[in-house]
Amino acid sequence: MNGFPGVQKTTWTHDDLAKAYDFHRFYSFQPDLNTHLPAVRQEIQRIMGFWLQLGGSGFRMDAVPFLIERKGAGVTPTKDYELLHEMRDFLQWRCRDAVLLAEANVPPAESLKYFGEHGDRLQLMLNFPVNQRLFYALATGDLRPLVKALEDTRTIPQAAQLVNFLRSHDELDLGRLTDAQRQRVFDAFGPEPSMQLYDRGIRRRLAQRRDQDSLLNWMGRAIRMRKECPEIGWGQWKRLGSDASDVLVMRYEFEGRAVLTAHNFGERPLAVTLSAREVGSDLLVDMLAEGQSKAEGGKHVLELAPSRYRWYRVGGMDRLATPLQSEPE
Repeated sequence: MNGFPGVQKTTWTHDDLAKAYDFHRFYSFQPDLNTHLPAVRQEIQRIMGFWLQLGGSGFRMDAVPFLIERKGAGVTPTKDYELLHEMRDFLQWRCRDAVLLAEANVPPAESLKYFGEHGDRLQLMLNFPVNQRLFYALATGDLRPLVKALEDTRTIPQAAQLVNFLRSHDELDLGRLTDAQRQRVFDAFGPEPSMQLYDRGIRRRLAQRRDQDSLLNWMGRAIRMRKECPEIGWGQWKRLGSDASDVLVMRYEFEGRAVLTAHNFGERPLAVTLSAREVGSDLLVDMLAEGQSKAEGGKHVLELAPSRYRWYRVGGMDRLATPLQSEPE
């Protein structure tokens, strides 16, 4: 097979084959695996077994749509989702609590095929629809595409999860945005060509550990807080109405406990008014700083600085499921 642009040859001599032409989708020096050969599938399982035996907790799978696609010269591209089922079966047989996390930048409806109707393929997928619209909202203050992406990715199998993330690799992929939306994000976060990648994403990295106020260290603190909120991962969510169009207020509930988050995507400070009845309590306790909100006249008023946020425990901190064990700094 030959994947080099401009090469028209379709029949080869033995001398041609000795030159080791390869089919590829990305770089010319990066040949694809033919995952539809039984020997290749067997070798994938051997590699998985090797790392699981060493104590691995699972695998992040890159470019999964290309991995499962039947491809090559003269081959009609089709996706074989059964490969994901085979990998899941092998994974759980060797290590019942290991997981598969997929990087698959596909439309929301198509992601259900990767999970499987009964959640018996992948357990986790990166939520690219939400990720890309999140950065658009951060750049513009326009929440409408983000809210639509959240709604479009709401329905998944019970045993599966879409992973909301900021960055997972060197490129911030913006390929699913419209051209106009992508340009707005470029203007805000990567205006120089050297900051962009493939004309579709941003290559700039998170600020690499020593700065205590860096985005990297903030992310570490946010992750620790996120682990204290099972409602976000396991519960049902709804968007609460507010009197500010550029503030996203969400309430998550799980087993009788609830968390409320409020994020200001705008460039001006705002005071957001919420109904205590819709919130579910007259008391909100700030999880990220000192302070709380006690409803007056059936209303909570939350003050948000530009591009800032607040997370609240609805009803107070005593509504936690179990005592939390603090993590080492």
